[in-house]
Amino acid sequence: MVWALFLWAAATFAAVCTPKLFWEHYFLQMLPPVSLLAALIWHEFLLFFRPPLGWKARLFLVMICAMAVASVALPPVRSGLRFAYHRWIRAERHWGDTAALVAERLRQKTTPEDYIYVVDYESVVYYLAPARIPTRHPFCNGLIMDHFSMMAGIDPLRELEAILQKEPRYIIKHRNPDYARFEARGMRANRDFLSLLQHALDTKYTLEDSIDVVYLYRNREGRSHPPSVEREGGRK
Repeated sequence: MVWALFLWAAATFAAVCTPKLFWEHYFLQMLPPVSLLAALIWHEFLLFFRPPLGWKARLFLVMICAMAVASVALPPVRSGLRFAYHRWIRAERHWGDTAALVAERLRQKTTPEDYIYVVDYESVVYYLAPARIPTRHPFCNGLIMDHFSMMAGIDPLRELEAILQKEPRYIIKHRNPDYARFEARGMRANRDFLSLLQHALDTKYTLEDSIDVVYLYRNREGRSHPPSVEREGGRK
């Protein structure tokens, strides 16, 4: 039993270390084996030493455990209560969901035939809008960070040029993208990509709206590139 837990913990530790990136969520896979090991070690410690515990010591241990559980449980409980208050009592349908707010705004201003391009925000906006996707690589930062584009075998500049040729009706961009947290892990933002994108925003787009941390840039010509397949009047 003990060796199985140690092997499990060692395997998850190796899985965390293999990418050499050490994002916080990578460590979640270590929680089950480490938690079971901690419980087992504590259990063996108490059986071996069998410390005499009076009612005061027992109460103290209960309070310590309760404080530890509360420190972990209270933040999500508090967040859940705020969520319920705003969503159900104040009827704020998209409270706390910026992606849904952005998509709702886009639905009012676009048609399903329009292209939109989400540069460095949540890709779920494509689904919620809904809208046409101008690239085969829609995931956040997939074209911006050299690490991801190299893994996918993408030429970011050519892909961006192909996107801009479709003249997306809206370009959605994060207000303060945190590229530094990627670069701290050895990745590099493609500055040529960002320069070309900024040039397009400056010359062909207008900052129309800002929703929380998201900027919505509208194409000054007011429409996307004409779709390659005509759908009106039953023609194809």
